[in-house]
Amino acid sequence: MQIVASEWFRRKEPGLNSRVPLRILQGHSFVTIRHGRLKGVRLLRKAFTLIELLVVIAIIALLLAIITPSLNKVKEVARSVICRSNLKQWGLCFSMYLEENDQKFTLGHDVTWESYFAWIEMMRPYFDDDKIFFCPTAKKYDLTSVPGISGLGTTRECWWYKPATVTTNEPLYVASYGLNYWISSEKTSDTDPYTKAEHWETSNIDSSRSAVPLFLDCMWVGAYPYDGDTPSPVEDGCDQHGYAVGQTSRFCVKRHRAGVNTVFLDQSAREVGLKELWRFKWHRQFNTGNAMTLPDATWPAWVER
Repeated sequence: MQIVASEWFRRKEPGLNSRVPLRILQGHSFVTIRHGRLKGVRLLRKAFTLIELLVVIAIIALLLAIITPSLNKVKEVARSVICRSNLKQWGLCFSMYLEENDQKFTLGHDVTWESYFAWIEMMRPYFDDDKIFFCPTAKKYDLTSVPGISGLGTTRECWWYKPATVTTNEPLYVASYGLNYWISSEKTSDTDPYTKAEHWETSNIDSSRSAVPLFLDCMWVGAYPYDGDTPSPVEDGCDQHGYAVGQTSRFCVKRHRAGVNTVFLDQSAREVGLKELWRFKWHRQFNTGNAMTLPDATWPAWVER
């Protein structure tokens, strides 16, 4: 005889006059009752109800909502660490170049396009992996984003240069970083608007080397920051406003927790806030007490720190 069992059952047979909990039957497929002994009661396993399933799903969704922002922060920190590691390697490359060139930097560019990228070729003997050209946050580029032979970078994209002589689909130069052009020697053009007195030319300087930016996150291959520059009124607006706001805006890109990574002339590397860019000693005559460093300076809303 088989009995469908509920949570408790009672059987009035000799030797089975007490309530028997089903827990004692766990692990058996069936039992029945014969002569007062259990042998053959088929068990019904209790399934989840719809409400219970919804509760479990809600708990999982809540946990994901709590964990996801933390995971994103961890990923951002990891990208920033890799970026600083790249810049440290660039700092070492420049250091080796200086050691072999009497502590003198490369020549500045002239009026030709190619001269803008001359420092890249001069540095090639000192590194063997092009990965150090790219910040993990900005390593993509789009050749169709703008017409012409070059494109400025953004917070999430790197800059590129593809002259008409290059027939492949890949640019000649592409990177996430840019050089402080003031560290180079004087430009070779006779119409040079930047004076020799402003260029650093050498790493042997009197002022603090830790306050002179060398290489950092950038929207272009390099820039000549002036103390009269202002930030772009909109984020990633360097291509829209260009020289109207000055070249410091090329470095003013919110890539790492509202800041940029920078390697300085003393080979130290750290993350700096965008407002701090106006306090660095970009060139010999740069006024670190300029208008953008004053308490009443007006900053665009997108510049957080």
